Amino acid sequence: MTWIKFISWLAALYAFYYLLNIAWDFFRNKKKGGNDAGPELHFEEATAPLQVVPETLEEKKVEPKKGSNEAAASALGGVRVKDLFQLAKLELIAYNQSVTF
Repeated sequence: MTWIKFISWLAALYAFYYLLNIAWDFFRNKKKGGNDAGPELHFEEATAPLQVVPETLEEKKVEPKKGSNEAAASALGGVRVKDLFQLAKLELIAYNQSVTF
């Protein structure tokens, strides 16, 4: 028996096995009376959703420290891409150093 013949027989046996399993499931579900998926879980929320109002920018405004780049930092911590490159050129971004407390 050659390898090609062996692999062909093995593939045919696997295909027959899987087709037999699919047919068995199909006929077994038909006898039960349809596609019954079994018991299902249902969850109900005990709390009602709350509407959250975002704070205005005036309330979150932070005063910049002296000597810092006021144009680069925003009140929410975001930095524009143009200012990001400027901060990188000034070597103000410490992304690989440890945090000091």
